[in-house]
Amino acid sequence: MTSVYPYVAWWHGEGVHLWGAMGYGAGEVEIDDDEAGVQSSDGTLKAAALGGHVRLLSDNDLIRGGEATTLTLKGEAWAARFDLENNGGLMRGLKIGVNRLRLVLEGEHPHGLPSGAILTPSLELGLRRDGGDGETGAGVEVGGALHYADAASGLTMQVRGSALAAHAGDVEEWNAGGSVRVDPGLKGRGLSFKLALSLGAAESRMNRLGEYRVSSDLASSAETTSAVRLDAELGYGFLVLGGNDVLTPYAGLESSDEGARRYRLGGRLKIGPALSLGLEVERSESDRGYEHGILFKATLR
Repeated sequence: MTSVYPYVAWWHGEGVHLWGAMGYGAGEVEIDDDEAGVQSSDGTLKAAALGGHVRLLSDNDLIRGGEATTLTLKGEAWAARFDLENNGGLMRGLKIGVNRLRLVLEGEHPHGLPSGAILTPSLELGLRRDGGDGETGAGVEVGGALHYADAASGLTMQVRGSALAAHAGDVEEWNAGGSVRVDPGLKGRGLSFKLALSLGAAESRMNRLGEYRVSSDLASSAETTSAVRLDAELGYGFLVLGGNDVLTPYAGLESSDEGARRYRLGGRLKIGPALSLGLEVERSESDRGYEHGILFKATLR
């Protein structure tokens, strides 16, 4: 399937963020049957999503010590429809529609440490409603995180967890994980490293709420399979092209306890303050065999 997802996002200071996206995809579904042979049919995907967040409260006196306590309200709505045509043979056509509404209240309280680092605990409480084909009904989500950031060393660490505490349908979702990251900062020179471990659903949907890169969520409801996943990347940035630009070669590994692995090798080139280029090659291994890919990315601000 080849899909296009144009999006628009708008920020107003630190308090308001709105986004929207629409998408259309077209492709083919193929079945290899022992008796009927190979049969195929055309399929299409239509999707739309919108959401945002607004800062409800920022108060320095609500909790003693630390910085301002903030309360943020986040909302999201999306719907998707997949149609498979009748090919006159084994494939008799299929129409699937799914949709979701979600509202989340998030509170956090940054606290400065004597070393200059900032420790930020946060809590989330969310309501959601699933509709369409598949599991439907209302549910309650809860989540929390503890984030540590030291700007001087570029070190950040986080532990987080979330769960679907209750749902009208037969749905179970939970997620827990942690990460360590060393960032060389805006200049990009020096060591960069990240290591992330997650358990449970593929990724906490509450943590992703408000991001406008929504295409992976539009085509299906949330994953419920439990798994252990590891994501690691190591790189080093150094000056090139007369000492004005930064080249960062890197290597990465992603793996899960289900036997899937993905190896990445590439480089990122930052040219001045506005232009960045990236080239990456990858190899994926799973029970379906091997796949190879090449990715080129360019960003101009």
